[in-house]
Amino acid sequence: NTNIYLKELKRNRIPFIVWSIIIAILISWGLFFYPVLMEGDTIKQMTALFENPFMKGMMAAFGADVAKFTNLLGFYATYNGIYFTLLGSIYSILFASGVVSKEEHEKTAEFLLTKPVTRIEVMLSKLLAWLTYLLGLNLIIVITAFIGLEMVKGDQVYPVRAFLIMSCYSFLLMVLF
Repeated sequence: NTNIYLKELKRNRIPFIVWSIIIAILISWGLFFYPVLMEGDTIKQMTALFENPFMKGMMAAFGADVAKFTNLLGFYATYNGIYFTLLGSIYSILFASGVVSKEEHEKTAEFLLTKPVTRIEVMLSKLLAWLTYLLGLNLIIVITAFIGLEMVKGDQVYPVRAFLIMSCYSFLLMVLF
């Protein structure tokens, strides 16, 4: 039902904008730490710290490596990839649970059931609104991250295909939640 779909889009516009801005700022802010990390002795100091036998064992247990931080895409995946996947999943959970519970809380579920629409039409319209906003959020994330990666890459080359695959995986994880 187009009316229900448009109503859900209108109703959830402000939270979408707020979440998009917050995630875009966090991604940009995180990516601008990369040049700071690469200049000076920061990497050498981190390497010396992680050469400690205790830290070496801990890093191996978590599958971490200092060499991942020197690669731009590795830094992005380690630092930003986790955050935007987590925040996007939280947004997905809040949105999906909110569209259903709002109808019960605001007593509009009974009103909708008196109209000539089926329950399936109502839920499909709400599901489509959720999917629209989730796609929009991921599109904003990918564009922000790509622009940020391009701004800080310097003379490095990173595999864009790997970046896009990682972005698709995080979108699927958000859909799963």
